[in-house]
Amino acid sequence: MLDNMFERNLGSSSTKGVAGGEGPPDEESGEATDTVVETASGSPHVNPTGGVFDLVEDALGERELSALDWVELAYRALGRVEVEGLCRSDREELASGLARVGSVAASGLCRVAESTSASEPGIDVGEMLRQATGLSARETKDMVVVASELRDMPEVAERFASGKMTFGHVKALAAAAQEVGAEMVNQQKGLLDLAGGLPSDTFRRRVRNWATRVMLDAGVDQLDRQRQARRGAIWTDWRTGMRVLRFELDPVNASLVEQAIDGKFRKLWLADSGGGQDPDDVRTPAQRLADAFFEKVTKRDSFSYEALPGGDGKTGSSVLLVLTADVAVTDGTDPDGTVEVLGVGPVPRRMLETLSPDTELVSMIFAGPGRVLWMGRKTRLGNTPQRLAVAIRDGGCFECGAPMHRCQLHHIREWRRDQGPTDVDNLVAVCPKHHRWLSDNNLQVHRAGNGWETRPRDGPSP
Repeated sequence: MLDNMFERNLGSSSTKGVAGGEGPPDEESGEATDTVVETASGSPHVNPTGGVFDLVEDALGERELSALDWVELAYRALGRVEVEGLCRSDREELASGLARVGSVAASGLCRVAESTSASEPGIDVGEMLRQATGLSARETKDMVVVASELRDMPEVAERFASGKMTFGHVKALAAAAQEVGAEMVNQQKGLLDLAGGLPSDTFRRRVRNWATRVMLDAGVDQLDRQRQARRGAIWTDWRTGMRVLRFELDPVNASLVEQAIDGKFRKLWLADSGGGQDPDDVRTPAQRLADAFFEKVTKRDSFSYEALPGGDGKTGSSVLLVLTADVAVTDGTDPDGTVEVLGVGPVPRRMLETLSPDTELVSMIFAGPGRVLWMGRKTRLGNTPQRLAVAIRDGGCFECGAPMHRCQLHHIREWRRDQGPTDVDNLVAVCPKHHRWLSDNNLQVHRAGNGWETRPRDGPSP
């Protein structure tokens, strides 16, 4: 039945035209209905409120489809999607639509997990999903955990089922619910709304920071718990004979280690780029990272094993731990105020008490006199006070959240193209990857509330 219905009602119903066009008025309401149209590739493109789905319902009439029939119908429909010949905007819209379909499918798998758990107590639901889907044990375990938390988060479940949240977004909220309770998550409508406008990795950091603040307010010292859970292991991979080193650190200590290794990684990249050669022809990024770790720990060259200059630790890249706190926290008038480590998130106030006597304390005023944060056209490169101000304001790359030590200062109104000034309010933190992305796609950064957004620039790329 599905084969005949699909071919009969989708095979000849499309007409050439512009997506989203209006069809003839509905006989009862007098309002225009959706029209099924085709893109240049011949694939159906309809308004999501009607079109193809109306045809399917008309073809079904009084017949009822089972859950398996609906999945088969969706599977066959997606198999007809053609990408070749689509313009850039249509490809982006198609990618967005397919992502929503993926979210709906993931929501269905979570509902299968929850239904199985309820109807068959004692069964290993994760293993059942793994065998049925071919997904990894980790993926199915995550689905079982998310499915369990969704029972107490009905609005999240509804958004997930409608494709408004990806599995990554929902997984972040489920993890927060395990820490602070589903009721607290349910109350955060603004947090749920953020999911529609943020990539899942950026959203995960926002949710984690929010949950940490909630726990700190409740007197839970998560940093202490994390430090108690630190661990390391060294073993041999029997398949390759390679030695494997694994360490799990709290976010603060991990940030310092990461900065140190990243600094060495950059030096090796520059060395590998000597003479205009492609650094990845010398060693891959993964090999370079392993060598950076080796050289940072042993102070020896990873190829020759000779001692490196500055082996006593007096040279090499420095690391910086930036704590931010209101003056009221530092002077004791607000002992419950928030303290944050840049790139890590909220931490207990006791972190201030661990500072050594020679730690530099910086008072940062964003809209007043003092430090030189507005330099106009005197110089193109931002200075250290500007970099610190931008770091505290943005926290890292405006697009992906990459840590500040990997970021550059980008002129919003560009230095050459727009004659933009090197002023703190014209600078934004951006990682090298998204710096190239801005240039390659001819995009400009704009303020959007408390964050940033990108828009196409007027005119062609220079």
